[in-house]
Amino acid sequence: MKKNWDLTTDLPDDGSDRIVVMEIAANPDICIISVYLPCRGNNTKYNFCEVMLEIEELLENYSDTHALFICGDFNSSLSRKPPNDRD
Repeated sequence: MKKNWDLTTDLPDDGSDRIVVMEIAANPDICIISVYLPCRGNNTKYNFCEVMLEIEELLENYSDTHALFICGDFNSSLSRKPPNDRD
């Protein structure tokens, strides 16, 4: 079992105020995308859609070359009854 890891990390400029992207040089390379989606309220549907478009672009940019992990607070639910437009 390997006890030491030889990793190089980078925070590329691909993120935004709601998305942080971290690359880890490994075999295979890893890309962690941390997301904080806006809560419901005034003008948030536009912000929500903008963040979703950013995530889609990041997936397109990194999916061929990196193992991808997306995590964060999506402000949605899989079990809410009745569901809202984000669930």
